[in-house]
Amino acid sequence: MRAGTCCFPPVTPLRERRPAPVTARALYDDRWMFHGPRFAGVADIAAVGSDGITGSVLSMAARGALLDSAGQLMGHWMQVSYTVDQTVLPTGIGAVRHYGPQPPVGQPLGFTAWIREVTDTEMRADAELRTSDGRVWCRIENWTTRRFAVDDAIWRLNSHPESNTLAQLAAGGWTIVRERWPDTASRELIMRRYLNAVERAEYQRFNPLEQRRWLLGRIAVKDAVRRWLWDRGAGALYPAELTVAETEAGIGVLGPFRAPPVSLAVSGPGGPWRPCAVATTEAGYAGFSIDIDDNGRVLVTKPGQAAEPIEALAETARTETARTETALVQTALAQTLKGN
Repeated sequence: MRAGTCCFPPVTPLRERRPAPVTARALYDDRWMFHGPRFAGVADIAAVGSDGITGSVLSMAARGALLDSAGQLMGHWMQVSYTVDQTVLPTGIGAVRHYGPQPPVGQPLGFTAWIREVTDTEMRADAELRTSDGRVWCRIENWTTRRFAVDDAIWRLNSHPESNTLAQLAAGGWTIVRERWPDTASRELIMRRYLNAVERAEYQRFNPLEQRRWLLGRIAVKDAVRRWLWDRGAGALYPAELTVAETEAGIGVLGPFRAPPVSLAVSGPGGPWRPCAVATTEAGYAGFSIDIDDNGRVLVTKPGQAAEPIEALAETARTETARTETALVQTALAQTLKGN
């Protein structure tokens, strides 16, 4: 932190400025951001440009909440400017320069961020916060964030894990989940969506290579059981509400509902394809195995039968309904980006 002298230089305008596609209220209500009330300090999102974002944030009582709210707006620029790998978390700050004491709690400050660089793995930005009379209260230099692997399925899971799955359905009652993330850090975020405290402790006992396949198995089992429960009228169900336990009798799932028996197979290590896992709640499938052929297809072999390929079906009506919670915003965003 560095102190300085207050000043009134003009705000550098954003390029290709356009109305913000998400309101400040929707930022939290629709779970673009995960912050609770003590850190939900974004008061307004005025506009987005090709090189930045502007709005206002509130001076907050919680220590660090004001700076965190500024970071939320910088991260939100990635969310509405990119359609893949748009989840970011901060990893470093070059400097934070304050030009006076923090304003009283509840006072809004104007905010503008300028995006300096976006790479495959990082986003860097500078920003400033101004009081209502235009005085620069704070400058942030070289705010650096890391990008995490995100596709449509991961995006829906991140915002509404209680009603979405990473696994896909296939004909015959199979549930397939493929590894959709290329790096350990992205896998850790997925792990935190799916595993509860007991399972996380077990996960940490494996080496990184073992963690990949073990986590895929847990995802496949939990998604298979959650789909089974949803088909029978269950409501919102978070993955971490279920605990998967392997016993001599097979795979058991504990949670707030009575779960069916589950059979699971995970592809072996090695080969050119990323690992995958297949689970099923169908009776009589215990002991099956899976493999991935040269074309990347998942092959299932039931005991005493020849291997057969299985393909993911079209998304279920439930998933399509969940998708609509952000579809209108994403469509408007795509049209806006195309227009610019």
